[in-house]
Amino acid sequence: MYLPSHFEETDPSQIYELIDTFPLAILVAQTEQGLVANHIPLMLQGNHEMFGHLALNNDLRQLLPSGQEIIAIFRGEDAYISPNWYPRSLFITGMYRPGTTRSCTFMARSTTKMMTNPSWPLLVS
Repeated sequence: MYLPSHFEETDPSQIYELIDTFPLAILVAQTEQGLVANHIPLMLQGNHEMFGHLALNNDLRQLLPSGQEIIAIFRGEDAYISPNWYPRSLFITGMYRPGTTRSCTFMARSTTKMMTNPSWPLLVS
């Protein structure tokens, strides 16, 4: 995603707050069967590790070995901004303003560590 530097958030506390507020991440991994993506709730713990539970029958659990690179995408609030919000005078003078979106998204690259506790299988990234 294109992100102008003036919109980039670099404050870790703001990023951690986004993850805590919107913990449902989209995990994306390249596997032998191609790209696989699943929605998995992740929690931050300790020294910025993310923990999440994968069901035993989840295809990610079957396809991901420990050490596999993944991307976790956290999506916060988003909204569409219609061009109708811009002053009408901009359209008359020929300055077209397309619609846009306002969103809060964070992508983390990491590696997996599969834990095999039968009562609580975890994915740690």
